Amino acid sequence: MKKLKHWFIGEFLSDSIDVYERSKINLIYDLTIFVIGFVSFICTGLIFFEMYINILPASIILFGLVSILFVLRYKRNLKLAALIYIFISILGITVSLFVSSAIGLSNLIWFTVLILFATFTVGKKWAIISTILSLIPLIYYVYILMYDNLHTEEIYRLDNLNLQVMSTIAGFGVIIYISLQFVKTNQIAEEQVKKANKHLTEQNNAKTTLLKEIHHRVKNNLQVINSLLKLQGNEMFDDKAYAVFEECQNRVISMALIHEKLYQSENLSHVNAKVYFTVLINDLIETYNLSQKVTANINITVEQFGTKTLVPLGLIVNELISKIH
Repeated sequence: MKKLKHWFIGEFLSDSIDVYERSKINLIYDLTIFVIGFVSFICTGLIFFEMYINILPASIILFGLVSILFVLRYKRNLKLAALIYIFISILGITVSLFVSSAIGLSNLIWFTVLILFATFTVGKKWAIISTILSLIPLIYYVYILMYDNLHTEEIYRLDNLNLQVMSTIAGFGVIIYISLQFVKTNQIAEEQVKKANKHLTEQNNAKTTLLKEIHHRVKNNLQVINSLLKLQGNEMFDDKAYAVFEECQNRVISMALIHEKLYQSENLSHVNAKVYFTVLINDLIETYNLSQKVTANINITVEQFGTKTLVPLGLIVNELISKIH
């Protein structure tokens, strides 16, 4: 059986990476094989009880079930295989109603199987369509034929009752199998999601650490540039030239401060605007050694700025403070 399964769906499964798709492929194959065996057993019973009129629809159902296997093998079309199975299920429900001339628990069980199967394999839309299509013969039988059939002894025949019992048991088994398959698939998917989340968290932590390190190094490099400008400016005896170097230093400081706040912050893309401008303005006032006492009254309604906005704003503030100087 394993070799047969591998021949029909082995390549299809290996090409599929989605856990739900793999589960659907397995479900369609397993149910098809099960129903083929069940219908074959029913055909044997039909021959034994000499109910030859029922063999033709059973043979059509068997042919359709076998075609599903070859659709999986050669077409690798999951939706087509599921739709064929749904059509065969509707045909089976209809045949069981009109051929056996009785409605029993097995019909309702297989009706439930059809809904579960369609929902799991092809989604809500096709589940609703298949439900409506299967309800049509069921409603027709209930309102048109059931009253007449209740007055006959056909439904009380031993072979009909045996068929109903076997069909009910098989239907219950299929419902349990689909439910277990659904639970198993969700558990596998949940484990994969947890592993993926863990992997993403580890990657995110690694990238966060790397990005903080980059901001830290950029800040250090800007401080080195600032120190070089300061050393060079100390050698200037011309006040205008010294002022130019001092202004360049302050511009570098304003940019270095951004990177310093970034690697100190949990959010590597935005900086707290009030904290940044408070530190920057106080540093600039201290740097320029203003002759008169200046008190900074900072009122910022925006909590955070991105680096693309903060860099030019920092340079503008630097220019404003320098003009006061």
